[in-house]
Amino acid sequence: MTCPRVPKITWSGSFGTQLDIAYPLNNIVASSRAFDGSTFLQIESGEEDAWIINTEYYLEGDVRFIPNSNTTASGTMTQTGWDGDAGVRAFIEWAQEKNIFRFYPDKTSGTYIESYLVEPTTTAPNIESDGTRTIRLVIRNASTPYDGY
Repeated sequence: MTCPRVPKITWSGSFGTQLDIAYPLNNIVASSRAFDGSTFLQIESGEEDAWIINTEYYLEGDVRFIPNSNTTASGTMTQTGWDGDAGVRAFIEWAQEKNIFRFYPDKTSGTYIESYLVEPTTTAPNIESDGTRTIRLVIRNASTPYDGY
């Protein structure tokens, strides 16, 4: 599944660095899960009860066609490249340290969700036949669902 919106991410000190994503995320899954430590109980009568500490919201999606360096197509569509101090690899390394970043579900909107990186942390990007990369991006937060995905 693909959502037609194209997201962006701002990160680093004061969220001053922008990660431009040129295409909608592919293979999107949005979900919610109970925090670790929540308790679920079923008793003999079949009744159930739960003690949920809080709910976390997750968004998973493939970021595709990541070039080696920043590109601009037709003067309008920009894509942050893999390499460089503000590239996708630099963002992943920074976000792996559990720094908060801003995920904009629609890059043309001012609405964002402060999020943490879940993956990739231990996986390498896929290298496509055209030389671009694809990563499976998994992000989470504890307050806002990733509605619309």
